[in-house]
Amino acid sequence: MKLSKKVLTALVVLVSGFTLIGCAPSTFDGKIDWAGDKVSSYMDFSDAQDAKLEPIANTVKKGYPQFKDYRDSLKTLLKSELQSEQFDATKVNSELKTVKNTVLDLSAELVTEFAELHATFSQEQKDKVLDFRKDMSESRSHGHRWHRKNRSERSHHFKDFDLTVEQVDALKVLVAGIATDSVDIMVGNHQLRKIMMEEFAAETFNAEKVRTQFNSNIQLLFDSMESRLPDFVKLHGLMNEQQKNALVEVVDQWGSKWEEQD
Repeated sequence: MKLSKKVLTALVVLVSGFTLIGCAPSTFDGKIDWAGDKVSSYMDFSDAQDAKLEPIANTVKKGYPQFKDYRDSLKTLLKSELQSEQFDATKVNSELKTVKNTVLDLSAELVTEFAELHATFSQEQKDKVLDFRKDMSESRSHGHRWHRKNRSERSHHFKDFDLTVEQVDALKVLVAGIATDSVDIMVGNHQLRKIMMEEFAAETFNAEKVRTQFNSNIQLLFDSMESRLPDFVKLHGLMNEQQKNALVEVVDQWGSKWEEQD
């Protein structure tokens, strides 16, 4: 049975998600320094504010090697499990929990450091942050449209990926679960953006409020992966070697994309 491009793309959402979640911003120390200079210039920071910005840059520099290691480890584990006769969800869950804890620890540190920097902002600087956030939201909207187009162009790699009726039924269960979780995740992300905009404009940046919502969003994402793994394991158990190898190629493609930006 031939699978439509849209449905087939959904098949790799879970696998691709495992790869992506282990990824930090693709940057070297030099790129972080460059970005810091741009932020300082845009915000017209004083020397004292630059001193508050430096710890944020250092935290990102410190955290990135960990994310890179986790990303590479996840990639290796996923390729191994996808090629195996029985996909070991326990191993994958263990790796994902390590990534989740690292994300939460790093984000807590960054939010606290940003709150300290925000406390030094003038009203004009707060307005600049809000303007920048609005511009980024518009750019992200355009980027999503480009991504959908680009993803469609790549789907020809899977045009010969045939699924049996039993596999299609298993896929429907998996996709339905992911779609349901995606609504909750989307709502959570919207709420986080709303809170961030409010706190950027506030007299005092409420780090705990931001941290709580961010942690909730991260928990939703990882809970979704864990809860959908059994459905993926069932589908994986119905796959032949050619199909498993096709999913391994997906992991390789995502890995190559991120490695190019290291």
